Amino acid sequence: MIQRHIPTPPGRFARCEKCGAEPRHIAMLGRSSKDGTGVLATAQPVRHSLECRCGRRTLKYPSLLAAEQEWGIRHDQMALALPPSKVTPMRRRATTPTRKEARHG
Repeated sequence: MIQRHIPTPPGRFARCEKCGAEPRHIAMLGRSSKDGTGVLATAQPVRHSLECRCGRRTLKYPSLLAAEQEWGIRHDQMALALPPSKVTPMRRRATTPTRKEARHG
């Protein structure tokens, strides 16, 4: 298995609950020796994990979003729900032309 550290911008992930440091995004290619021989056909091509320098880490997931959900999502970066629209529709125009339209039309 090949592990690569994927650089991310600062503040991308939530800080560690133990030490307060920001985790590293690790992408794993291939399978490890711990997976066994029968896993080769079913192994994901790329698996993602988040790990901290204090030793805290997530499991290997097929998507970064799943690893981030286990780690903990930063709620200040989540999209806010929009409030319901308070715009009232405009009244429909009358079908008969007004005086101004009748003079110029």
